[in-house]
Amino acid sequence: SVITSPDRNGRANAATAATTRRLQELLRFGGLMLSAGETAFRVRRSMGVIASGLGFEWLSVQLGARNLVASGCRNGETATLVRDVEIPSVNTERIGALEALAQTVPLDMNSREFAAKLATIESAPPRYTIAQTSMAVGAACAAFAFLNGEPWAQVAACSIGGVVGQGLKSFLICRRFNQYAVTALCAVVASALYCVSAGLAHG
Repeated sequence: SVITSPDRNGRANAATAATTRRLQELLRFGGLMLSAGETAFRVRRSMGVIASGLGFEWLSVQLGARNLVASGCRNGETATLVRDVEIPSVNTERIGALEALAQTVPLDMNSREFAAKLATIESAPPRYTIAQTSMAVGAACAAFAFLNGEPWAQVAACSIGGVVGQGLKSFLICRRFNQYAVTALCAVVASALYCVSAGLAHG
């Protein structure tokens, strides 16, 4: 018994470590989905699908505003982990890639293969720059003003407010400022710019 007991403990420790590694990657997947702007329901559903592919018998997930908690059992070994989530910023391309991964995950995927797929998705650069996104938002704001019958001065003022507001928001979010404070600040800045621009055009 003196010889076999450490061996059993070693196997148990290895199984626990394997379960923990897989749960870490599963939390990484969920954190990427949440930070990309996915809804809590879809994140929980996709994590359940991935968990089955990684060999978990059951999985419990709790989603908070800035963190993700998951408990899972695999081969009789249970682990519970917590992961912080980055400030959400809508990235539909990343959401699509993560959902496609969840739909195509094989039943015998190992943690290294899964981690490599996540690294590829996470390292993909954004398709559009902050400047391009801001210009698109400005054009959309101008289009709404035009459709509402506003004169050209107000259309241009809406465009200016939209461009600056979206650009400022993206800039501050990238530097991890509080998303609610950033949203409120950018709304005030965009509205103020619209009023000033419209006033100068009529003045």
